[in-house]
Amino acid sequence: MSGNLKINSKGFDQMIRTLKRKTGASFSDVVKGSAGSILEGAARFTYKSKAKIISEAVKESLSTKFVSSRGDKIRKAKDGSVIFKENGSAAGRWIRVRRSYKLNAVGPKNPAGRFLGDDTQTRINKALGELRKLQAKIIKLKKSRIASSQKSFLVIMSKLRIPVKNTRGLGTAMKSKMTIKHEASVSGKLLKDKKQSVIVIKSRSQSALNPKSGGINAFARAFNGQTKAFATAASKDLEGYVKKFAARNGFTVKK
Repeated sequence: MSGNLKINSKGFDQMIRTLKRKTGASFSDVVKGSAGSILEGAARFTYKSKAKIISEAVKESLSTKFVSSRGDKIRKAKDGSVIFKENGSAAGRWIRVRRSYKLNAVGPKNPAGRFLGDDTQTRINKALGELRKLQAKIIKLKKSRIASSQKSFLVIMSKLRIPVKNTRGLGTAMKSKMTIKHEASVSGKLLKDKKQSVIVIKSRSQSALNPKSGGINAFARAFNGQTKAFATAASKDLEGYVKKFAARNGFTVKK
């Protein structure tokens, strides 16, 4: 993970040592069990994009650059109206189609009352139809990745072969799609020998690490949340905490 995190590594080490001693599980299994809880929490705390914002952003983007298959242009004018420029027409020769940028309105309606020939009307209708289809296609694609910021952490879990134990709040992320490039931007490895076990995770995921998603802070929150929960349990009900951890990960508790 890139960035500066304030994490309680000392508390984490103490938690791992205690859980290993109490369960009798291997260091690697205890580390993976704890890492799974942290990564799930990080995914849950990471913000996902809002469908409404995605739709508005796509529409606004296309309103400034759309060109039809025939080379005709549809734009959103400064006053918010729909304007059209036929391919090959003189520079600056735009036709105002309607007063508001409503692409789904039926047929071209020239508010200035200017006569539109059949060919011009046909070209406008065709260009509007292509623009509507392109909008729908891009919006659908982007919505399929709406929670890819959250899924970045779930993909790391997959690479570590750690199953998701609790899907609460992660339903959209589980279904979300990631590009090959995005999936390659995250990694997770378990390094172990007879004396120690270490998990190394890396992320260059822009969707997860950008300030709006807050993935880097979500990871710190989940990490410190785990160590805080352990510290609280250690002073109140350590045995109960150990039993829950063991049950979650399929371990037995040493007597």
